[in-house]
Amino acid sequence: MPAFHRTVPTPLGVATLLALLMCSAHHAVAQPHPYQMTETLEQPLLFAPGIVSTDAIEYGPTFSPDGRTLYFTRRASWRDTPALYVSHFEGGAWQKPTVLPFSGQYSDEYPSFDGNRLYFASKRPIDDSGERSHNDLWVVERTEGGWGTPQHLPPPVNSDGIDSHPHTTEKGELYFHSNRTGGPGGVDIYRAELVDGHYTEPMVMPFNSEATDGEAILDPQERFIIFYSEREGTKGNGDLFIVYKEDGAWSSVANLGATINTADYEWTPALSPDGRYLFYAHLAGNDSDLYQVELSRLLNQP
Repeated sequence: MPAFHRTVPTPLGVATLLALLMCSAHHAVAQPHPYQMTETLEQPLLFAPGIVSTDAIEYGPTFSPDGRTLYFTRRASWRDTPALYVSHFEGGAWQKPTVLPFSGQYSDEYPSFDGNRLYFASKRPIDDSGERSHNDLWVVERTEGGWGTPQHLPPPVNSDGIDSHPHTTEKGELYFHSNRTGGPGGVDIYRAELVDGHYTEPMVMPFNSEATDGEAILDPQERFIIFYSEREGTKGNGDLFIVYKEDGAWSSVANLGATINTADYEWTPALSPDGRYLFYAHLAGNDSDLYQVELSRLLNQP
């Protein structure tokens, strides 16, 4: 297992990324989104308290491209079935979330929305054998009249094991985690390319460890990946980490730092559509809520 580095490995790359983030923040002033703050958000902020973040368990956020619609997972307790919820920003405030019309009967979680399709993980049945014992990857089309019928993604994306937490890119690539054989850990991050409308054989990412790694999200400009890991170097039970792409290859992994990572769990990361903010869930005890923080604040953190 390679040596673990807490610091971001290339100062030049970080300086460039910071400049891009500042440019993104400047551009955001002209086109404000409902999640933007008037000042730099130095510390994590509880997102939409009492509306989105409640006494229930919330995790797995994903935004519409305009940032005015939020999809996420909610469950009353860990014993209860998770469902996919949606909240709209209207009249200057986030509105009470509602269950998506195709969700609520079976275990559905970890949505990822690309503007046209919502990918998610589910235990819903794929035949007449009833609800499955583990997550598979599904997709549903957004239509003018609402939503289509969820479709089970075929092999080689789905396997006989757990396939969960999908994340799609502008190129149509699909990132997800799986406990299938072939990776160094019990759960690993995979990437599948979309070629002629079909996904290729998923490839295990080179920065996986012997521990649990998953919930990966790719920066739209493909500069970095943020992901959840329980590897050596965590500040608690499970942390968020970052890995940069340098000269076409993935660099050493770095912990995102004490600004967000705690002795509890930080998980299910997501980026705001303008790339300025990191959203994630903080799990302590039996409660998980969504938080928001300035992404540039997390770079070069010890």
